[in-house]
Amino acid sequence: MGEKRSYQIDDWGENTENNPEIIRLKYQMELTLDKERIIWNHLELKDGMEILEPGSGPGWFTKELLNYYPNSKITIVEIDPKMNTYFKKNMNKEELDRVTMLEESVTETSLQDSQFDFIFLRAVLQHLPDPDSAIKEMYRVLKPGGKFYIMDGDSGVNTIIDPHMPKGESFRDK
Repeated sequence: MGEKRSYQIDDWGENTENNPEIIRLKYQMELTLDKERIIWNHLELKDGMEILEPGSGPGWFTKELLNYYPNSKITIVEIDPKMNTYFKKNMNKEELDRVTMLEESVTETSLQDSQFDFIFLRAVLQHLPDPDSAIKEMYRVLKPGGKFYIMDGDSGVNTIIDPHMPKGESFRDK
């Protein structure tokens, strides 16, 4: 738990419905979801696969993965206990029954070698002091022939939205 991270939520409060950062994360997911589904299909993510989502945050994408792939089980790895509390509040019982939650670092997990068909690493690396160790760990737990999807940003570059989307400008400005 002593791992240094750029994403600190200790002062966010307990109210998920009105928390500005939780709302922003949901909006960020909604903004890119349609394009990301296209990528999932292109990468041949199939219903019934074992999916790993490291750094799941409040679970907005997890919820979409569960809905889009109703026969898949998802394992999440999230080091922050408060974020895991938000995650549980955002899921219903049926969704939680399909999720295995691990409260540990994405750079060193307790997961078995070659366990997952698909790894969904989204907007995590930019928050880690040593992203290479997270990538190595993900390859360790990925099955041979499995797919590893990384979507991340560079905090030194502001959000670029192409093609132009007016809705995206309000997100970028926040």
